[in-house]
Amino acid sequence: LNRVRGVATSAAPMGAPQLSRLAKALSKLAGREVVLENRTDPELIAGFTVAIEGRVFDTTLRGHLQRLKARLSD
Repeated sequence: LNRVRGVATSAAPMGAPQLSRLAKALSKLAGREVVLENRTDPELIAGFTVAIEGRVFDTTLRGHLQRLKARLSD
């Protein structure tokens, strides 16, 4: 099949339209249909992560703050 499963984790549940738009955008990047499952993690604060085939895309506020901290400590 030309399909790949992924997990979108967000601070609050994503609505069906938002999840669908995200899956469509990721499908264009992956060159295959992406089917997403939504999980929630309140510790993310804002934004979301997407895990597909071992790769993680992090747009969360927590992730941005961690990257900023790492840059400042260099």
